[in-house]
Amino acid sequence: MYKHTAEKPFKCNICDFCTSYVNSLKNHMHTHTREKPFKCNICDCCYTTKSHLKTHKHKHAREKPFKCNLCHYCCYRKENLRTHMHKHTDEKPFKCNLCQYCCNRKGNLRTHMRNMQVVHGKS
Repeated sequence: MYKHTAEKPFKCNICDFCTSYVNSLKNHMHTHTREKPFKCNICDCCYTTKSHLKTHKHKHAREKPFKCNLCHYCCYRKENLRTHMHKHTDEKPFKCNLCQYCCNRKGNLRTHMRNMQVVHGKS
């Protein structure tokens, strides 16, 4: 029911994270404790959530279940497909709060922000 009302009654007592699902809050809490209880049975990788482990296992199986409907691109992470789709739409949702720079990948914005800190003498 919380999903339908957009209410997020489960709140982290360490940061501003809020969610509609108690399990999401439990998974979130692992980010504060650095606990990674979900271990891959093929390699030594560990994850904070079961869904991250499931995504990781696609690599071992060489599965790429997320496919672009506009070109031949496919990948094993939903986030990668979402970022890829920005190429087709020319959407640039990541914007610098210090200048007019915008881009289609979060990593590019992070690099830009680090460069801005160097240019402006901040560390």
